[in-house]
Amino acid sequence: DLFRAADVDLSGAIERDPTDAACWERRGGARMHAAQLKSMRGEDAAPAYANAQADLRKAVELDPSRWETWDLLAVAQVNAGVGGLRRGQDPGEVFLGAVKDLDRALALDRKQAEVWKDRGQAWAYEAARLAASGRDDSAARRAAVEDLAQAIGLRPDGADAWEARGLMRYEEAFTRMQKGQDAGEAFAGAATDLGRALELRPDAAGRLRRAGLHSTWGQVRSQRGED
Repeated sequence: DLFRAADVDLSGAIERDPTDAACWERRGGARMHAAQLKSMRGEDAAPAYANAQADLRKAVELDPSRWETWDLLAVAQVNAGVGGLRRGQDPGEVFLGAVKDLDRALALDRKQAEVWKDRGQAWAYEAARLAASGRDDSAARRAAVEDLAQAIGLRPDGADAWEARGLMRYEEAFTRMQKGQDAGEAFAGAATDLGRALELRPDAAGRLRRAGLHSTWGQVRSQRGED
């Protein structure tokens, strides 16, 4: 396939010049995309993600000046960690490691909405990891929302950031409702964010299950005596 052919070509280039950071980065990116395809097919993608991360770490070792490489490395880590969560495994410090690499990316350029969005999502998955084991996830949730707000401020038409923040707010609202706390404002914020995400990318409707969110929000309004 395309990624396998790219892997072969880039491996040859690396053999000819193992100090070429760009080739290590491109092969790492190709290997990460190949790993994503494996994951989508239900195959074990962990070894492929490990190979991708090894390439990208070599790339930042050779040239630490590109925010794009640090961002790609972090995304590979997050994707690998998410795979572990879906298998019911605790991926450990993977998401925090991604946050540190994204810190490096932001130190190089703080105006990249993509990096803020990726760090927000890394914090979101760290919150999910903590919650899965019954630990306090509030600080990670706050960090996720703050980073996603930065991403939205830099790129208001970025659907991914709106969606991710909306889902974080929805989870916060649902948690508050389960605890018997007023969740109205949080549900309203989630509905606004997810609604904006749908405006920007209507094909996300099925994934967002927005109808379910509105149903829950309607229950909250009813409980509060609102129309």
